[in-house]
Amino acid sequence: MAKKPARAQAAKVLLGPRTKKLKYWLEQNIDKPGEWTDLANDGHEVFHLIDPILGYMGKVLIDDYVYTYDDARKEFNLKYVN
Repeated sequence: MAKKPARAQAAKVLLGPRTKKLKYWLEQNIDKPGEWTDLANDGHEVFHLIDPILGYMGKVLIDDYVYTYDDARKEFNLKYVN
């Protein structure tokens, strides 16, 4: 029997106070395997800072605190998964 595809869900987006330079926080997709998904599945709120032109900005918002990816990995004992 074929596996059913995961249903698409709308991502939560948090807009910052400076919308002239549109950057936004995109919620971690829990259907995508990886270190950030594991953290989200453990009950943490995980968002990534995105610039629509440049893409990921190297910052992650975890439970209302902003970290660089490296600092978050150290703080939460995550191993880099590419």
